[in-house]
Amino acid sequence: QNGYYEVDNTNSNQYFVGKNPDYDYKDDNGDNPLGNNELDQFGYSVSISESGEIIVVGAPENDEAYVFSNDGISVTEIQILVGSDTLSSDEFGMSVSIDDDGKNIVVGAPDHDINFNKLPTRIDSGAAYLFYNESSTADWTEIQKLVTNIPQNNENCGRCVNIRHGQISVGCGGALIQLLNDVRGSLSIFEQSDINQIQIADNPSRFELLGRLIPFDIDGATFIDFGTSCDIFQNQFAIGAPGVDLSGITDIGSIYSVYCVPTLVCP
Repeated sequence: QNGYYEVDNTNSNQYFVGKNPDYDYKDDNGDNPLGNNELDQFGYSVSISESGEIIVVGAPENDEAYVFSNDGISVTEIQILVGSDTLSSDEFGMSVSIDDDGKNIVVGAPDHDINFNKLPTRIDSGAAYLFYNESSTADWTEIQKLVTNIPQNNENCGRCVNIRHGQISVGCGGALIQLLNDVRGSLSIFEQSDINQIQIADNPSRFELLGRLIPFDIDGATFIDFGTSCDIFQNQFAIGAPGVDLSGITDIGSIYSVYCVPTLVCP
């Protein structure tokens, strides 16, 4: 239906949805609203709200993210998200995350270049974009661009994003850890301002950079890609590092679990 395969598994109340390659994705103007183009990489990232009513799908080669509504019977595209200043090849949509109530959506663009104050442009520093929707209609609007405090070249921030419980985590898999003088990656943590009782009248969902997690003591490994994937639950973080070498095996990968005592230990 509407260019999508739907399989209703009645026993588990699950709906599996995929693009139908035989469907002609054209609107009345002959355009392709769903980005059904070669190498769009639609489905590279996905996220679903707690109720299951909102699904977000990233298409990084098209530099877009698609929002769908799911009423349990059909899944319908309701909005396309793009970054306010993203360009082609920024990989906007490589990562997506929607919070439990479906109001906030975060989209990563790890190849985005950052113009930071009067410093030279930081190539592929990366960014994450926060979209907010207070209404019950499809009206997510970009309200904030999340970047590290001092952007660097090739950090690729936005390889992973996750939003939950008033916190946003943004993975920077290419970050150079200057203390160690090698590329290991990092995870930036942003906290919702009103949790700290900072009142911002025109933007109740603004997030502030709280700190960064960086990997130490990983058997001298370099290029571990820490921050390529991430998840968050309250003050516990799970961070993927697929480039980790172990016992002589290259790129065997690893997951790191970090528990943070708020304001005391982490960040």
